[in-house]
Amino acid sequence: MRLDRASILGLTVLAVACSPKGKGGQKDDAVIVTVGSHNVTQSYYEDRLEKMDRSLLPDTLDLAGKRKFLDFIINKEVMALKAEELGYAEDKDVKATLTMLEEQLLQAKSVDLAIKDKLSVSDEEIQKFWTNMQRKVLAKHIVVATRADAEGVLKELRAGADFDSMVDVHSQVPRVGSDGNDIPLQQRAIFADLEYGRATPTVEAAVFDTPIGQLSNPVETPYGWHIFMPISETAVKAMPLADERDRIQKQLTGRKRREATNEYYESILAKRHFKIEPEAMAIAYDKLPPDDESPIDPATEVKPILDFTNPQREITLFEIDGKKYTIGDFSDMYDRTPKMDRPRKWVGAQGLYYWVRDSWLKPLQIEQARIDGVDKIPEVASEIKLRHEMLMVGALHTYLIAQQVPEPTEEDVQKFYDEHQKVYVEKEKRVCNLIFHPRERVVRRAYEEVTGGADFAETAIRYNDSAVGPGDVRTAAFARDDEKHKELADSAFAKNLNAYSQPFKTSQGWIILQVQQIIPERPFALEDIRENVVQDWQNTWSENRLNELLVDWKKEYNVTVNDKVLADAEIRRTDVVVPGRADVKTTPGGTN
Repeated sequence: MRLDRASILGLTVLAVACSPKGKGGQKDDAVIVTVGSHNVTQSYYEDRLEKMDRSLLPDTLDLAGKRKFLDFIINKEVMALKAEELGYAEDKDVKATLTMLEEQLLQAKSVDLAIKDKLSVSDEEIQKFWTNMQRKVLAKHIVVATRADAEGVLKELRAGADFDSMVDVHSQVPRVGSDGNDIPLQQRAIFADLEYGRATPTVEAAVFDTPIGQLSNPVETPYGWHIFMPISETAVKAMPLADERDRIQKQLTGRKRREATNEYYESILAKRHFKIEPEAMAIAYDKLPPDDESPIDPATEVKPILDFTNPQREITLFEIDGKKYTIGDFSDMYDRTPKMDRPRKWVGAQGLYYWVRDSWLKPLQIEQARIDGVDKIPEVASEIKLRHEMLMVGALHTYLIAQQVPEPTEEDVQKFYDEHQKVYVEKEKRVCNLIFHPRERVVRRAYEEVTGGADFAETAIRYNDSAVGPGDVRTAAFARDDEKHKELADSAFAKNLNAYSQPFKTSQGWIILQVQQIIPERPFALEDIRENVVQDWQNTWSENRLNELLVDWKKEYNVTVNDKVLADAEIRRTDVVVPGRADVKTTPGGTN
């Protein structure tokens, strides 16, 4: 329902995405335009053109289209210069926000640099993962609070103690169910009938690499320290490796990313001689309140929230570089933290450790990033500079335009609605029946049945897992630009009512669709979308006001365009018409 136009917010988007002018570009190249003291290079222009949101680009990138996008960049440069002139660089809010953004950038980039060489996944790892997916292991466990407790229990078990008896004496699992009845010992002893890929790597290694009937070494999870004993194994039918490879690789990469990131954090703490006191952590964990998701008012919340005694507050919780931090410091940090970001009881002792570690880690990580020279890397330095520019452009728009936007009269609203009725419509929608399966051959077999005369919906119910009725194979109504159904849209909107597609592949599997219902486009009544119309009127007012200011500002700064460099600028996009170039777009599904 919004007007489809490039608003002033696009300039901020541009600034966020931009690389620096002149220095720091991908190559030392020609200047495409000079705006006052700012130079915009050809590589900068090409990079921005490639990465810009499609809605902010001209429909055709001939020379006129290139110039139109260049004007967009020029406007942003003019705004940045005007913001500098008006002193927004010294604005305390701009400075505070820039500091926050810079720290976020250093945090993210330092992690990326530290782990970038640790994410490769070998064929052997994929093969092992897939092989283990064909096993399901039933395991018992004993869970206790500390490593020392776990090692003590393991010593007794290896000396011949009965596992279930040790569960009854030591394991910290609930003994009473939600119904108030006692949970049988055998049930309390069972950890899971575990399928590979469903638990953390350390738990999976302990369960799947330990022989049946043998004991694992202690393993830490958010719930405590576990000793596992696999007791039986069953076979699981897995999809062919060729079908599972991509998914397995993504899962293994994600695991390696988490492990490498955690190792990086721990390496920083090791350099700072971080030492935590387990007994003090146990005291802190014991005082965490029961998990409660109800909202609270920070202004009226009684603090300190955690009920530590004065002697407990003086106990050392951890040390960094020889400086001691107490349970009282932890309590104060907990009080300052918004409720949604506080550690929960359910995360266990390990989760609380990560919260304590990470709460004090941020300044150490940023300091280490500066020591490592992350802020001096050209792309990082350029991004910091650019974020500063973006903030100033945003401040300029806020102070000179956004705060000046008037409220439209009823006549203004009605006139605007009348002039833009083609915009204020509920778009045509389609409802489709789907035959879906991960395997192509299965879907093609279903297609043969449908083309042979079988009812589409009944065939879909038979082929789709868990489908028992027509509603289970039918999509919700969706428009052509519905993001959730984007892989279906081209095929669905190319078909008439009751027509169906050929089998086509999506990111989720193979599909045949049939158009089950077509819901025509209809206009929205003004009373139903008044707030939207008012917002669009104000956006248009803002754009017009900005354009008026830009006319005046451009007179203040010399703008010189090198038309030859502009003509030579490379266009790497395939979603915009480029005269003289044949762009090929593939669409899913065939015609029927």
